[in-house]
Amino acid sequence: MRKIDYNKITKIDRLLEKTLLRFIPYSVTPNQVTYLRFILTPIVGWLFYKEIYDWGLILFLLTMLTDAIDGAMARTRDQITDWGKIIDPLADKLAVGTVAVLLIIRFLNVQIAGLIIIIDILIMLVGGYNKYILKRGIQAEIFGKMKLITQVVGIAVLLLYILLSWGWLLVLAKYILYLAIGLAVISLSRPHSI
Repeated sequence: MRKIDYNKITKIDRLLEKTLLRFIPYSVTPNQVTYLRFILTPIVGWLFYKEIYDWGLILFLLTMLTDAIDGAMARTRDQITDWGKIIDPLADKLAVGTVAVLLIIRFLNVQIAGLIIIIDILIMLVGGYNKYILKRGIQAEIFGKMKLITQVVGIAVLLLYILLSWGWLLVLAKYILYLAIGLAVISLSRPHSI
C-alpha cells in the first residue's frame, strides 16, 4: 500500500477534506466522482443549448466542483489511480470544450473558443504521446490547474454577463479567457502537465 504524499496535498484539499469530503463515504471513489462529471457535462450542454443559463451556470459550477472533489479525495484518501490520472483531465476538457462550443463562440468569438479547444487537444496529445507519462499516468501540475481554474472563472463571468447584460462582464470574461489561453500555452510547453 502506498503512503500518502503529504507534500502533494494542497490547502484546498485540506479545506475540502474538513468540509465537503466529510459527507462523502469512503466507498465512493474519486473515479466515480469523475464519471459524474462525464454524466453532468451533456446536461450542462443541453441547458446552454436551450438557453437556460441560470440553471446552466449552477450546474456548470457544480460539475466543475467535482474536479476539486475527486482530486482532494484521491490525494487525502490515498486513492490515486493511473486510470484516474487519465480520465480526470479528459472529463475537464470535455466540460470546458462543450461550453466553449455553445457559449464562447456565440458570445465572444470563434478564435477564443478554437484556441481553448485546440490547445487542450494538443496538451492531451503531447501527454498521451510521451511513453513516460503513459507508464506513470498524466500528472496535473500548477499551470494546468491554474489554466482550468481560469477557464472556469472566465466562463462563469461570461454566464453572469449573459444573465445580467452588464457589458463590463463581457470584457472581463474575454480577458480572463485570454489569460487561460496563456496558461494553456505554458502548460503545453511542459509535456507533463495536463
